[in-house]
Amino acid sequence: MIMRGFSPGVRQALWIDIPAALLLTLSTGLTVPFGGLILRRELGATAFQLSLMSAATGASLLLSLVWVRALRGRAPLPSLVWPSFVARGLFLLVPLVAGAWSFVGLSVLASVFGAAAGPAHAAVVERVYPRSERGRALGVVKMAGAALGIGVALGGGQLFERLDWRWIFPAAAVLGMAASLTQRRLRLTHGPATDGAAALGLAGAWAAVRDDRAFRRLLLAAFLFGAGCWIQTPAHPLLLVDVLGVSAAQVGVFAAVAALATLVGSPGWGWLVDRRSSLAALTLMYAIGAAAPLICFAARSPWALVGSSVADALAGVGLDLVWLLVVIDVAGPQRAPQYVAIGATLAGVRGIVGPLTGALLIHAAGVRAVYLVAAALEVAAAWLVARELRRPAGAKEAVAVAGAGGYTSGHMANATRLLALVLSLAWAPAALAGQSPTDQLREYTDQVVKVLDDASLRPQDRRAAVRKIAHEVFDVGETAKRALARHWQARNEAEREEFIQLFADLLERSYISRIDQYGGEKVRYVSETVDGDRAVVRARVVTKKGTEVPVESRLLQRGERWLIYDVLIENVSLIANYRAQFDKIIRTTSFDELVRRLKTRRDEFDSDLVSKPGS
Repeated sequence: MIMRGFSPGVRQALWIDIPAALLLTLSTGLTVPFGGLILRRELGATAFQLSLMSAATGASLLLSLVWVRALRGRAPLPSLVWPSFVARGLFLLVPLVAGAWSFVGLSVLASVFGAAAGPAHAAVVERVYPRSERGRALGVVKMAGAALGIGVALGGGQLFERLDWRWIFPAAAVLGMAASLTQRRLRLTHGPATDGAAALGLAGAWAAVRDDRAFRRLLLAAFLFGAGCWIQTPAHPLLLVDVLGVSAAQVGVFAAVAALATLVGSPGWGWLVDRRSSLAALTLMYAIGAAAPLICFAARSPWALVGSSVADALAGVGLDLVWLLVVIDVAGPQRAPQYVAIGATLAGVRGIVGPLTGALLIHAAGVRAVYLVAAALEVAAAWLVARELRRPAGAKEAVAVAGAGGYTSGHMANATRLLALVLSLAWAPAALAGQSPTDQLREYTDQVVKVLDDASLRPQDRRAAVRKIAHEVFDVGETAKRALARHWQARNEAEREEFIQLFADLLERSYISRIDQYGGEKVRYVSETVDGDRAVVRARVVTKKGTEVPVESRLLQRGERWLIYDVLIENVSLIANYRAQFDKIIRTTSFDELVRRLKTRRDEFDSDLVSKPGS
């Protein structure tokens, strides 16, 4: 039943990904929940050793930029499979562990190889699952693993009470290696065969992030939340063993409860990402995550940790799923591996500083103080993302179906005027054969600006001149299809043609009509990424006041021409905004109602235009 909601290609991928997730659940369920307990109770690890292991694990993430360089020009699937295979296989050596230091060293090596798979994982996810189904598909994979994880956690706690842990870890390693090999069967059908790092490179990735203010703000929020997580790592084994006296069986119960929460949370996060936005899901995830350290701070009984286990599990599965989708959404086509690597590098920094800071807090103020500080950091992260969620509201309103005409605030007016400018610059005559995407945009930007700067033209003549060349390079059919997203498949040919025309009318009437608000803005091209038949051109629109606004054009190659299908202003996507509005209207009413509203908006605009003198 669950599979019926997906396209055939996604269903095929899920039949591979779900068994891999089940094997991985068996592996991690027998290791991760019990690692800290084994270190403290069986090997007598000190708070310093616990913090050092966590810090060294974080330090392994600093190699992410090295791994993304190694990924350049390579197929991402082998770069996902083999590092993870080695990372999981290292626990075959656990029977040789002689003390805390050797266990720590083995764990750190596993983390180094595990981190190598991070950038490749983003590229694989992007190319296996289309955006409209990505959140739900990953949620189903997580849900399958969580369902099995409930039994594994309960059985694992009893297993560690009866068997030597030195043999449980190698058995888990074999299962983890099998999970890696299972993923070799995945087919990468969405996107080019080579990775975007080949064109962009690390320097270009850093430059893109430097110009990407929205991603920088998200990185700050992620840094705060991650710091809150990392400073707890040396405190948790001490809380379990020294403060609350938790047994291995109780740890198994906590893990089972966490698996149950993951089972519920996985599809929930996927639904929220697909139906709302990845940023909305990230805000909620950070807020839920902040509850876990507050519960630990107040806990006086081992069973109080059931609540923190639920919060941790919901935040954990959200962190795995939501942050990856946030990065993919923000990065755009082919930049996700680089952005993941940069995010992981900063995670490595906090992974070093966090545990050591936690150890200092334990020494200075006790175990519980760590959890209070962690909660404060994670609440701050949720607040920052909530602000980011509200930040582009003006730009979103600028493309509203029912509100494209008439604005009172300066911010809304500026957003509308800027988008009108960008679309006008995009809708230019076709490029000559052999031109690069940037060459195409630069050449015809000059021509359109010349029209806009011609003071001798009346407004209606200026609009007519731009309208005449508008349909040459903007692939409005592709834009309409992506804006309708999953609802496109349910439409017949006549409905699709009507929708494309109505959508084209909406764009033209909303933005081409506003080109007379052009205020002398100039365009400075920054960089481009070309991968097969896809391209991204990044530019800065410079106002007369010197303010620079990042703009990104996304293009597809059609024959000998490059056609624009999406435009992002400060990471606010034209398609994403319309998609959210269309989806909400269809879900709450019907597709026919959406068509009716588009027709009404068209008729209202035409009436306004007729009533204005000189129009």
